Amino acid sequence: MSNEDESASQIERFHGLAASSQEDLAALYSPELANWLIEFVSIELPGSQPPPVSSPKEFVDALHRLGSNKRAWSQRLGSLVIELSDSQTVEQKKQASAQLNEFIQNCPWKFLRESACRKL
Repeated sequence: MSNEDESASQIERFHGLAASSQEDLAALYSPELANWLIEFVSIELPGSQPPPVSSPKEFVDALHRLGSNKRAWSQRLGSLVIELSDSQTVEQKKQASAQLNEFIQNCPWKFLRESACRKL
């Protein structure tokens, strides 16, 4: 499995967990899953401090916070890609590309930054 495929697989696992209810996540909690989340954060959010996940409540809270954050960044990327795609003039394309570059500089999510780079 390539690094890109592995990253996509981990993102999909994260999406599934983040979409789960508080009760389901609390029931799934284990030290192994908590360690997976810490490793996931260290890879997908390089430079970010992993959240505390030493209890089911901390784990649930961390997953839901991270899920909301990723959704917001994903929606922003989607808007920027549409803006770039809809650009009619050279000036609009320059402006949309500049905004996409700004996104790449500011987005904490490695997977989303890489996706944004492929759109330029």
